[in-house]
Amino acid sequence: MRGFNMLGTQVNLYYYSGTGNTLLVVKEMIKIFSARGIQVTLHKIEYTDPKKIDTEKAIGLAFPVAFQSTFPFVWNFLKALPQTEGTPVFMIDTMMAFMRSMHAVPQFLPS
Repeated sequence: MRGFNMLGTQVNLYYYSGTGNTLLVVKEMIKIFSARGIQVTLHKIEYTDPKKIDTEKAIGLAFPVAFQSTFPFVWNFLKALPQTEGTPVFMIDTMMAFMRSMHAVPQFLPS
């Protein structure tokens, strides 16, 4: 599958899960990634300094949708991520009983 090939062999997945639904999706994704030889390291958004993330590995972002958006601290995390070139980035958002498909983000945070 082309989408998995772009990730390389290691992913840092940054997530926030208020009720546990996003974490359930993340755990299922880890099983899928592991089956394809991709190592995933989990990081909670609320405990991570976005300026210190490793941009040499693929970046995954997972968080819930709340009130047709997401929580302010999640937006603050996203806005503070370093700008990179060539780092694969994908995101997963969850909303109650729903999950959107994985979206590849070619360039995150334009200058």
